[in-house]
Amino acid sequence: MSMTSVRIGLRGGTALAEVDSAGVVTRSARARRSGLLRRRRSELSELGWWVAADDRWHNPRREPSRRQRMIDGTPVVETKIAVPSGDVVQRAFMVADHGGCVVMEITNESPTAVVVAVPTTGLVTDAASTPPHPTLNNSPMLRDACCARRAPSGRAGHWS
Repeated sequence: MSMTSVRIGLRGGTALAEVDSAGVVTRSARARRSGLLRRRRSELSELGWWVAADDRWHNPRREPSRRQRMIDGTPVVETKIAVPSGDVVQRAFMVADHGGCVVMEITNESPTAVVVAVPTTGLVTDAASTPPHPTLNNSPMLRDACCARRAPSGRAGHWS
């Protein structure tokens, strides 16, 4: 099933985002119209993903192997792309922490190693950095799920 765009959010909450058919997460049009997001269109927040496998870089927006579904009718969007000898799976959803945070989970279901790049625009983080996590201007860039469970809580990956 391939969808054009799916809204994710929390029941009764104001934090909303949309996941496109490639798994790229952006602020929803409803949030922009309601004034919840005060940015010009050119400054919209976007969270993407690319995968480097043995053969090449895979851009989910251009992958003919891309498949997408909602998991059991919940607002969890799963996007898969084929890489040599398996799939890489991305899931996007929201959690209630800090008024609503987007979670992007990427799982390698192939037996070979892959590299994941997460290009972003307009993403803000003020989470406490725990070395040796990569930083940019003394702010943490990303944390994997294992490290995030051990790290002090913060507002990582929220949109301002």
